[in-house]
Amino acid sequence: MVEKDTEQVQLCIGVPGISYYNPERYTQNVMNSILGGGMSSRLFQSIREERGLAYSVYSFPANYSDTGAYSVCIGTGPTKVSTFFEALFKELDKFTRQGVSDEEVARTQQLIKSSMYLGLESVMNRMSRLGKSLLMYGELKSVEDVITDILAVNAGMVQDFASELLKKPNFSLAAIGPAEVLTEVEKEYRKWWG
Repeated sequence: MVEKDTEQVQLCIGVPGISYYNPERYTQNVMNSILGGGMSSRLFQSIREERGLAYSVYSFPANYSDTGAYSVCIGTGPTKVSTFFEALFKELDKFTRQGVSDEEVARTQQLIKSSMYLGLESVMNRMSRLGKSLLMYGELKSVEDVITDILAVNAGMVQDFASELLKKPNFSLAAIGPAEVLTEVEKEYRKWWG
């Protein structure tokens, strides 16, 4: 918890993740896109658009050679902390218990595919992708091979991965905001994930 006189409270909850060598990284990418990877994601639509509980809400994986992390970051108003935590917990719980539909997975796979091809139009993106591939894996993996791996992911794989990754006791919290709000943040966090 970092005390700072801000108008918004910035929160980040996260869990230990997977390394970039883990073959489930493709499942993770599909899961992340559905859960909180963009404006069409479940968290964005539910927490920001439908309920108006956050200014920003998104999720992202961070993968390293031996470990990783998976985080959900939120910017919300001081008066919305308790309502926000309840909504977030329920969304994550629903995601892990009910899983995702085949249609969501198929739509997400096509979004990832088109994003990858659009990224190739930038020389910088292309070189960065090639450099990372060589540094991380010691080989150049073609975009087509990566897309094949993405398209091999199914709804059951996403649910299995999410329910294992997003286990309740694994979560940690970081927050920045006014002292009196951080007290409530910690209380609400412990209530739902304690």
